[in-house]
Amino acid sequence: TQSTGDFNQAMILLGGKGYPMVSIKCSPHVLNNTMLIGDASHAMVPFYGEGMNCGFEDALVLNGLIGEHGGDLQSAIKAYSTARCDDVSAMCDLAMYNYIEMRDLVRSPFFRLRKAVDNMLHAIAPNTWIPLYTSIRFQRRLSYRECVNNKKWQDELIEKFVNTSLVLLASGLIGAAFCCPKFNTERIAIITDQLKELFFQY
Repeated sequence: TQSTGDFNQAMILLGGKGYPMVSIKCSPHVLNNTMLIGDASHAMVPFYGEGMNCGFEDALVLNGLIGEHGGDLQSAIKAYSTARCDDVSAMCDLAMYNYIEMRDLVRSPFFRLRKAVDNMLHAIAPNTWIPLYTSIRFQRRLSYRECVNNKKWQDELIEKFVNTSLVLLASGLIGAAFCCPKFNTERIAIITDQLKELFFQY
């Protein structure tokens, strides 16, 4: 019966041996007359759900290069290896980063604040400020490497804003400490240490 078949399949699944997840990055993807494509050249951990999409994109990129090279397969696959290695390596790194994010970062209030800022800025300027996850899953006009570079300049901008804010806050508190006769050197030192601790946590 159907229920017996389902039970047998479940037992096979539960009794199967688990294997470690792997992440493979290689370069070049072409050697002599052999070419690697899909998971053979860039197997990745499953935490972004992009493995199959990345393989489909491999075929799309290769097909486009074959057309650009007038059907010359040898030239096309050499160009493919040059054009594709950085992109798929970036996706392997992103998949591993998403594991770290889900394992650790989601518990950080600073991480949740950053997510809220990303979403707000994306709502205000959707074509300029594109969060990392959105750029990978929903902006296929961007390559994986471009998604990484996009996040990098956003991180740098956020870091500059936070650093500037902390300096202004420290200056204001220290100025207030000097202006207020109730504050002494010891209290100024305490304020400074607290600001340093806040900066370190960020």
